[in-house]
Amino acid sequence: MRRGIFPFGAFFLVGLLFLPAFGKVGVADSRRPCFSLAELPKELKPEAEKLFLEILDSEALYTVLDNQKPMSSGARSFKFSVANPDLKDIERARRILAAFRCDDRFYADVHVFSAIYEGNRQAEVVVFNLPRLKTAIADHREFFEKYGVTPESHPMDVLQIVEHADAADRWRGYGYLFGYPDAAVDFFVEAGESQKKTGQFVKREFYQIPSFGRATGAFVWAVPVGHAETDEEREIRERSKGILEEYRALRERYVGSGKPGVAVLLNQATRRKARK
Repeated sequence: MRRGIFPFGAFFLVGLLFLPAFGKVGVADSRRPCFSLAELPKELKPEAEKLFLEILDSEALYTVLDNQKPMSSGARSFKFSVANPDLKDIERARRILAAFRCDDRFYADVHVFSAIYEGNRQAEVVVFNLPRLKTAIADHREFFEKYGVTPESHPMDVLQIVEHADAADRWRGYGYLFGYPDAAVDFFVEAGESQKKTGQFVKREFYQIPSFGRATGAFVWAVPVGHAETDEEREIRERSKGILEEYRALRERYVGSGKPGVAVLLNQATRRKARK
C-alpha cells in the first residue's frame, strides 16, 4: 500500500486552485479524435504515449475503459521542495494531460498534496470519468450538497473541498470519489472515528482488484476482519476482470514497436464503448 491520508490503498491529492465551470473544461470538439497528440510539440509526443500508457496500466483503467471509478490517482507521482520548487516535470505533465480528452467524458491533471513532508510536497496524476463523477455526486447528494458541491462542480473544486473537510468527511468524500462500495466507506469512517475516541486501531483486511501493473494496492478498499464478499463486490470483481482481460488484448495489439500506439488504443476503445 502507498502512504497517504486515506489508507484505502490510494495516495490522495490536493487541488490547489479553483478552476472554471466543470462542464466547460471537460468538453472537447466531438469532430476531433479522442486523445489526439496532434497539438503537442514533437518533443512531448513520446512522453505523452508513455504517460497515457502509465494511466491505463494503473487503477485508472477502471476510470477510463470502464465507469466503475469516478476518479483514479497515482499513475505518476512527483515531489518538489517547498523552499526551492522545481516544477518543470509537473508543467510538462500538465501540458500532456491537456490532451487526455474525449468529448466531455474525461479530465486529467496533476494535483498537489497540501501536506509537507521533510520540506517537500508530493503531487500525482489524477484522472476523472466526468459522467461517472456526476453520478457519484448525485448518488451522495446529501453528503456533497452541504459543501456546495453539485454534479456540475469542477472536479478540482470537488477535490479541494473534500481534502479540506474534517477527517471523517474527507475519508467519506474520497471513498465516494474513488468508487468504493458504500458499506466499505461506512466501515472505514466508523473505524477511524472509533480510533479517535478510544486510541485503539480497528483491525481490517483489504479487498483487492488488480490492475495491469499491480496485483495488489491498486483498486483496493478496507473491510472488517473475516469479511465475506458482498454481491456488490463480486459484481465489481467480475466486471473488472473482464475489463482487465480486454485491456491486455488491446495492449498487445496496439502497444509496441511498429504498432499504432496507446493514443490510438484509447481513441478506438473509448469511442467503441461510447457507442454501446
